[in-house]
Amino acid sequence: MIDLGIETYLTETEGIGGVIKEEPEDFVVKEVPISLPPGNAYCVFWMKARNWETNALLSLITRKLRIDRNGIHIAGTKDKRAISEQLIVIKAKREDVERLQIEGVELRYLYSTDRKLYLGDLHGNEFFVRVRHCNPDKVPLIIKEIEEKGGFPNFFGIQRFGISRPNTHRIGERIVEGDFEGAVLTYICEPGEYDSERLALAKKLAMEKRFKEALEIFPWNLEFERILLSALAKKEDYVNAIKTLPINLRTMFVYAYQSYLFNRILSERIRRKLINRVLMYDVIKPIDESLNPEDEDIPVTERNMQKVERNFRKGRCSPTGAIPGYDSVLPRGIEGDIESKVLNNINMERFWIYRMPELSAKGLRRVLQIRTKISYNVEDDSTVSFSFYLPKGTYATSLLREIMKSEDMRAYG
Repeated sequence: MIDLGIETYLTETEGIGGVIKEEPEDFVVKEVPISLPPGNAYCVFWMKARNWETNALLSLITRKLRIDRNGIHIAGTKDKRAISEQLIVIKAKREDVERLQIEGVELRYLYSTDRKLYLGDLHGNEFFVRVRHCNPDKVPLIIKEIEEKGGFPNFFGIQRFGISRPNTHRIGERIVEGDFEGAVLTYICEPGEYDSERLALAKKLAMEKRFKEALEIFPWNLEFERILLSALAKKEDYVNAIKTLPINLRTMFVYAYQSYLFNRILSERIRRKLINRVLMYDVIKPIDESLNPEDEDIPVTERNMQKVERNFRKGRCSPTGAIPGYDSVLPRGIEGDIESKVLNNINMERFWIYRMPELSAKGLRRVLQIRTKISYNVEDDSTVSFSFYLPKGTYATSLLREIMKSEDMRAYG
């Protein structure tokens, strides 16, 4: 996972190994939603999905309802090989949605609203995860060490980058650098570990810019690659080709690049053994009673250092790292040195993307560690299940990686 900026572990206890998501029922994620105001413009449904990639499912729903992609909204993408439950807001008639028949999907009407859902419009997620083919004996020791060290490292998980082809951050980097051709060809053509001969040939044709020929043999299940190829076959330029993709997918490319850089910053701080402590000139975020980080950023100064340290020991705040953007200001001191080392050769102004301003990223800060209560049940001598709550934007696989300590991404589904 070094290629994703996830370069080290916080804990020293030997991992339990194993795999997750051997069956979709082994990974259950249930959104803790926000409440939307009443109205008439949108229908709010509770969606339960089994073994569905979120963007593919939303595209199918829009096609079946014959509505624009901008007429359907969720608060966050969920894992594919899983059972997921979440709010979905749809600009369509209730009866039309209730008539939908999609294998593995249940849609239950809740109420109507005048407000869209935006990414991040949730409190968090509740998880049930089963780890198979593992050694459960180490679980108590690992959980104890995670608690003693103030929580697990808040890495952006592998889902942010893609499981089968973890390259979304490289696509985002090319977009930020203004290399839109490189972004498109990376998305379409980069080899995957399990590419068939037919798919490998299609990618070769696309790399040679024989887009019509590539489109003819490109697999139908790779919907978004086909969307790009279709635009290129019609002589669209690379910027307009990218614009044919759903906005949430386009923004995910830039988010993934930012996530990769944050992961490197967090890895560097762990490597220097400067985690689970507050440094002068850190920027901290308060933690609420539900263990969710608040939006406020508070610089640590000589004046407030003692108060911040007291709150930190009580779990009421956490140091942060940069998710870089065009408006980022790095702190001074040791933390600033860590961030500057990672971001040394990056022009932050490029996160303002003039050709596609809707993808521009201002930058923000993210807490370095997450505290949570972890419950577990040893089901047999090679299987253990975990239950826990995580704030929005936090990845279950980052917690599980600390417990399992497997560097094989296939272990995480």
